[in-house]
Amino acid sequence: MAATRGLRSIYTSPLLWGLILLATAAVIVTRGLWSGAAVFGSAAAGVVLITTALVVVDRIDRKPEYDNKLDPWDE
Repeated sequence: MAATRGLRSIYTSPLLWGLILLATAAVIVTRGLWSGAAVFGSAAAGVVLITTALVVVDRIDRKPEYDNKLDPWDE
């Protein structure tokens, strides 16, 4: 849709990835490297799942951009 063409993808949001990296760093400091890797992996998987769900919902909710007429000359 024309209204959503200028929007950036959730993957490129520096605020989101900054928050994920901050949480990962906090877990690494308090719990260890493997726990931090698990937090980062689960957060990245969550971003992928949410983005996929938003794409699917947008495709289902989208209306066709054309008139679906049986006879195109019938006005």
